[in-house]
Amino acid sequence: MRGAWLLAMIVSALSCIGCEAPVSRLSQRPSILLFVMDTTRVDAVSSYGHVKGTTPTIEALAAGGLRYTHAYANASWTVPSHATMFTGLTPRRHGVNWPQIRAPETLRTLAEILHDAGYETIGVAHNPWLSEEFGLTQGFEKFTTTGRVPMAMEQAVTDWIRERDPARPFFLFVNVLDPHKRYPTGSENPFLPADVSVEEAAGVSQEGVTYFCRANADEPDVAILRSLYHAGVAKADQRLGWLLEQLRVATGERDIVTIVTSDHGEQFGEKKFFEHMLGVHEALLHVPLIVHGVPGAAVGVVNRPVQLADLMPTILRWGQAPVPAHLDGSPLPMKTTQGHDEQRTILAEWYDPMGMNEPTFMARLHRIVLKRAREACDPTDRVFGNRRALIRYPFKLIRYARYPPALYDLSADPEERNDLAPTHPAEVAELTTELDGLLSNAPPAASPLADVAEPRVSTRMLGQLRQLGYVGDPSNDAGP
Repeated sequence: MRGAWLLAMIVSALSCIGCEAPVSRLSQRPSILLFVMDTTRVDAVSSYGHVKGTTPTIEALAAGGLRYTHAYANASWTVPSHATMFTGLTPRRHGVNWPQIRAPETLRTLAEILHDAGYETIGVAHNPWLSEEFGLTQGFEKFTTTGRVPMAMEQAVTDWIRERDPARPFFLFVNVLDPHKRYPTGSENPFLPADVSVEEAAGVSQEGVTYFCRANADEPDVAILRSLYHAGVAKADQRLGWLLEQLRVATGERDIVTIVTSDHGEQFGEKKFFEHMLGVHEALLHVPLIVHGVPGAAVGVVNRPVQLADLMPTILRWGQAPVPAHLDGSPLPMKTTQGHDEQRTILAEWYDPMGMNEPTFMARLHRIVLKRAREACDPTDRVFGNRRALIRYPFKLIRYARYPPALYDLSADPEERNDLAPTHPAEVAELTTELDGLLSNAPPAASPLADVAEPRVSTRMLGQLRQLGYVGDPSNDAGP
């Protein structure tokens, strides 16, 4: 009877959408790990069946938890996507994107609410975008941005475990950059094509501008790049395994709720696009999502479409913390499903800084990279202007600012090879109307952009961002 009562209380808490305060109190709130594998597309994770052996740690979690087959990022690059995870809002509402890439202090974040509810909030990130300069550390008692310094992430976690208060539940956020270029090439790689040596792989250019609008996914060098990328995904999975073992030792037998996902994917020649510098296609938006350790949750597969905006209300429910009203996300389903919820609508956005009349300093630096990449493109490549994607499974509408819309049936065409827009005008019109309504009813949740100061970025951080391919040389200017 006690077990049935406990399960009923958990289900009740998770189903309370839009409540201002939790409806039940469990004897002990769970500690929560949110592990983000930066730049990881869904088909790079072996749990999803497209590749073998990249992520055995995640496979083990999925075997005892929930694997979401249709999880979507609401943005295709780090800053707006993490802002969505941390606020439960789409980029249009939290306002963190080009031109304004610093999160306003007026936003109420996941870490702030959990901290006020008694959680110890800790963040460790490889990615330099995830730092105090860009406002994404709000609410964390301690946040360490390590860059790619060897073992720095592990040391930061070890130091925290040694000093933590065992009486408090924790929310630990970890971001790892192993799947992000530049990929290491100096050791054996089991994912390389059989006829390619480590030395040959090291000689392949890793610069996206080398391939952008010039190459496609079938070319040999692209296959090598993808194999180097898979090795990075495998390294991230190894870090996850190490981290889980440290937490098990530190916490004893107490369960830890673990979420593994990505902020966005990566393009390897799909539609001749590379990296994640622009776009809202499936290679960028379709991300892995695994949840493990939730008391009373089912074990298996969830086919219902979900989004990264759903993480905040879900985690707050687990932590018995109040959920703000008017979020764009809703609690993740904790039951396995066979079909899809066709009425679930998901919005993703990408903004083109090339269209800004008065670009900020950081936008000018990013424009340098975009201008170089697009030099080889022609009008059919649809590389200019803002774009939004509306997913109401199985259909996905992409609306461009400067081109005709595109429509895809994701159930039959998950790689978006067949644009149905010319032959399905009724569906395009219906989804366009829905998109217009969604945008018109989505007022910003933060202060106006003009009230938010541009981040002051150090020369060292600019160097890190340049190495990752996000910004060009500040001595140059991309022009209009």
